[in-house]
Amino acid sequence: MRFSHFFNLVCVALIAGHIGARIQEKKDLYEAEAAMNEVVETFKKEFPKRRNKGIQPEYIFRSRMEANETLDALFAIINEYGFVTIADVRDLIGEQSTFRDNQFGWTDLKEVSIKRTRDGYLLDLPAASLLH
Repeated sequence: MRFSHFFNLVCVALIAGHIGARIQEKKDLYEAEAAMNEVVETFKKEFPKRRNKGIQPEYIFRSRMEANETLDALFAIINEYGFVTIADVRDLIGEQSTFRDNQFGWTDLKEVSIKRTRDGYLLDLPAASLLH
């Protein structure tokens, strides 16, 4: 075998290896993206959606029963402490709260309602007030 033929074979092997590695990288990237999309979809299903990003929360639940259970818990907190905070709402549904969430809330929930939406059941809370 002549050196030039051997050199050509080595070059082809290196190029093929490089192409193979690139294909594997694309497969790995595709698999990672698919796994991330699965995690995002699971997260969307497991946690209620917040419809706005401000201090005033509005939460959507998958079922009316979940919304009613949350509302019952909020009434129990008001009966025990005389008020309920946005942090309490977020704690009940498993969201992390901030220091500011402890400053705003409600002393009564007479105006609250649960409304059916295309996304689920909205716990429609009145505007939160500064508590302290």
